[in-house]
Amino acid sequence: MVNTRLVAFILSLALPTLVQGPVAAEEAGEAKPGQFTAEDIFRLEYANDPRVSPNGNSIVYERRSNDIMKDRTRSNLWIVNSDGGGHRPLVSGAAQASSPRWSPGGDRIAYIQSVPGGTGAPGGQPAKPGSGIFVRWMDTGQTAEIAVVRDRMSSLSWSPDGRWLAFQMDVISKSEPLAKLRKKPDGAEWSEPVKVIDSVIYRFDGRGFVEPAYTHIFIVPADGGSPRQLTAGNFNHQGPLSWTPDGKQILFTSNQGKDWEYQRVERDIYAVSI
Repeated sequence: MVNTRLVAFILSLALPTLVQGPVAAEEAGEAKPGQFTAEDIFRLEYANDPRVSPNGNSIVYERRSNDIMKDRTRSNLWIVNSDGGGHRPLVSGAAQASSPRWSPGGDRIAYIQSVPGGTGAPGGQPAKPGSGIFVRWMDTGQTAEIAVVRDRMSSLSWSPDGRWLAFQMDVISKSEPLAKLRKKPDGAEWSEPVKVIDSVIYRFDGRGFVEPAYTHIFIVPADGGSPRQLTAGNFNHQGPLSWTPDGKQILFTSNQGKDWEYQRVERDIYAVSI
């Protein structure tokens, strides 16, 4: 999401030192030629997360732009030859596509794409889109939907033999009420139940209140199937994810100490068997 108000505020601070121009023109809302304005944010495009193919011939990356009509960042996938030629779109459209990952053999690319049908957000906010893992075969261009989940996923990673895809995703945690609520009489109209917050991190700028959840690691067969959760416990199991050469374990970072919520940058290395 592009916070246009924040961008405008930052530009209002930065422009006097970056651009010299008549005050009268600024007061009239007229931008001089060459002057950078808040609307220019929506004309910027940039590359992110480049990935080189195993044979070194191609590079796939996220091409990000800002949608002025929906006030958000759009991410598509593009591919280019290593010598700079053959620049073309790989996955484009209104859906968000990100995290392109080459298979070990270089014959496929896995990526994450937003899909409709997510769950409602806290506080009566609109439903957010879910996420899907897609695989594209580079020889034919055919694409398959491997798995769909209810929330956003990240840290997509291939197993060394190309049989599995690992990723991380938040799993909702239930909060116990402080007291047992009375039973509502039939036909009664009561206020919404009290929201119980017992976690240190409970809201983010631009997102508001977040559901209580813990990040866990999942795997799914690369040819499709049901994702399987590998980790457990009320801790965050975070990426990037790294496979052992034999493909039997996945390494990740986590803080599972007593006061882990207060130690945001302290982590240890763990391994989980698949």
